[in-house]
Amino acid sequence: METNKLSVLDVRLKAFFFLVMIALVFFFNHPLYNLCLLLIMIGIMRWGRLSIRGFFNMTIPMLPVFLIILLFTLFTQPYGLPQVYSEKELFHLLPGGGLAATLGGLVLGLNFLFRILMMIAATYLFISTTSVDDILLLMNQLKASYSMSILLTTAITFIPTMNHKKDLILQAQRARGATIRQGGVFGQLRSFVPIMVPLITNSILMANNLAIAMTNRGYGASRQLTMMRDLSFTRQDWLFTGLTALLLIVAVILRFALGMGIL
Repeated sequence: METNKLSVLDVRLKAFFFLVMIALVFFFNHPLYNLCLLLIMIGIMRWGRLSIRGFFNMTIPMLPVFLIILLFTLFTQPYGLPQVYSEKELFHLLPGGGLAATLGGLVLGLNFLFRILMMIAATYLFISTTSVDDILLLMNQLKASYSMSILLTTAITFIPTMNHKKDLILQAQRARGATIRQGGVFGQLRSFVPIMVPLITNSILMANNLAIAMTNRGYGASRQLTMMRDLSFTRQDWLFTGLTALLLIVAVILRFALGMGIL
């Protein structure tokens, strides 16, 4: 894991920040407010020297989904918005005034996109700056069960591992002359079979090897996890906690006291 300023923060603080940002995703239905929250997330990544390219790499596979969401909301009747947004037509897709794109549909679609991007950014920030040992420490602090702690940490570590395996298999299949993403929708599905079969096989073998390794190291012999270090807040952790709490308080005041960010 790449060393950055956010990696040294207490795992409890990062979990608190993650939960706050996920909660703020649903505070506002105005896309400009959610865009500001997303820019705050990106600004924190830049301050913490976290790779922005990694965040963009996570969003690139979602681009078709973003396009479908935007097209669907653009040409359907928006809900939860004032009538003026539904009546404002931007353009018509069909001649004769058929299938109108409305301002409300555009606003609703952009709001959905910014919410999804915020959740991706919060997940990327937490996973990229938190080690498996820190997650185990957090689960131990929360009095989580032994099996739940191992299950959660194993699932998190398997995501980048399987992604790396997928890239290796893809390169090997291309070197053997396999054509990927060609021949239409059904051709693409058929071309992914040589990738999915070895990927599933590798995942089963990795799970079996992991079970053997855990057994050899005595996992399960005791119900109580033992930790090499204790969690403790530093001055930097308290400062970041205060800023996170301040962000939450400002959002609550804007949303509930002033009624801002709601269309």
